[in-house]
Amino acid sequence: MGKHVAIEVDTREIVKIMHERIDDILDFSAQQPNREYPYTKELADQDRKRYERELKRVAKERANHVWQAAQSIPNWTGSRLLVKPSSVSSSFGSGHTFMHDDGEVTNTVYVVVYKTTLTMAPGFTLFSDNTVDDVLDAGDRDFFTDPELEGDYFALVGELRHPGRSQKEADKTVALYTARPAKDRRLYEGARHIPSNIFLTTSFDEAEGYMVEFGGERDIWKVRIKKKHLIQTLDTPRIKNYQAFSSTGRVPVESIELA
Repeated sequence: MGKHVAIEVDTREIVKIMHERIDDILDFSAQQPNREYPYTKELADQDRKRYERELKRVAKERANHVWQAAQSIPNWTGSRLLVKPSSVSSSFGSGHTFMHDDGEVTNTVYVVVYKTTLTMAPGFTLFSDNTVDDVLDAGDRDFFTDPELEGDYFALVGELRHPGRSQKEADKTVALYTARPAKDRRLYEGARHIPSNIFLTTSFDEAEGYMVEFGGERDIWKVRIKKKHLIQTLDTPRIKNYQAFSSTGRVPVESIELA
């Protein structure tokens, strides 16, 4: 099991949206005095209590799903999690509401991963079918000021997308390619460690493209490295991209040689 993972649930915003929607319905009903079944304040109060209970129950279930994923990550570094239910687009009029057309309250959540402050903390959206979206780019220093936070963020995204993979593949060794400045050749020849945050890819052509894009004379290296030292940043059938990661700044490798 991973380290203890602290998690909180914040339903204040979604509950506020729920109250606003019920107020809208109550106001609309008051403007229809001849309706056979008016929506009264008593009915509105009952709905407020019922929906608030349901919103909190569903949010807690979704948070538990996120927590279990984080707990299963072997090298979790102690980031905290905040789970907030997300509103859904309203089918009636503009804006957003708290439940779907079928009457079920929203079970889409926004997950924030942070260390000490929520200011500019990175997050992503987890939909009801467990699809993960709104994932940030690796290396975005506006959000990732701490390499451990970045590692936890992408490890959690990966575990939610592929449950169980973190533990199964932690010690699996993969062969990847990276393009590094030719002037640094001596640093990489026979090295047992590489710097953290280096770009690595399963595709030689992708590494070549990286070399062309950033210019300068570069070598392409073939690196054998354990998956537990990687953050996956792209996952397609043809290409998988990674960043090497270590909280110490030095990432151990099994071997490295010119490709």
